[in-house]
This record gives sequence, C-alpha cells and structure tokens, in this order.
Amino acid sequence: MRLGLLLWLMMVLAIPGCGGGSGGGNTHRLTIAPSSVSLSTGGTQTFKVAGADAGEAVDALHLQWSCTGGTLSLKNDLSMNYRAGDKSGHYSITASDGRLSGSASIEIR
Repeated sequence: MRLGLLLWLMMVLAIPGCGGGSGGGNTHRLTIAPSSVSLSTGGTQTFKVAGADAGEAVDALHLQWSCTGGTLSLKNDLSMNYRAGDKSGHYSITASDGRLSGSASIEIR
C-alpha cells in the first residue's frame, strides 16, 4: 500500500514538469510576415515582426530593421514599410532586437 501511494505521489509530482517538447515557451527567433513577396520596381509592402512563440514579446524599443534592394520607412513599433528599388533581383529585409533576428525574402521584378 505504501509503495503504491509513493509511486502515485512521484507520478503526480512529475507531470507538471512535462513541457510537451515545445521549448518551454521561449522565443527562439523573430518571424517577419509576410515571409516572402514579389514586387514590381517601386512597389511597396508592409512587413510585421513577431516572436516565434506568443509567450514572449519582441523588444520593440530596441528593434532594428535593415534591407537590401529598397528603402524602409517606419509604420509603427512592430511594422515597417518597404519600397522596392529600381533594379530587379532577390533581396531581403531583416529585423533584430539585439537578442533575436528574423528575415523575409523579396523578389523585385
């Protein structure tokens, strides 16, 4: 009887520690949406950044954006407007908050 109670108690105490393999809710990267776009020269697109897991917010105060093949203008804390340049090719936009980063691909045609 005592052994059964002891085993039951050990099992009950062990269950809350199971995380289901999801990484414990920590953000491992930033995601930029949309992740891929195709634009004509001079075309525009708004990109938005978010954490890969909803459990942790992006540090908008320290968010830095960069791009190739075009120009950026701030829309709000977590969004950026991209204007395509005048040269066709494959380019990217990147966001980083100092800890994590993410990028999206851009095709200018």
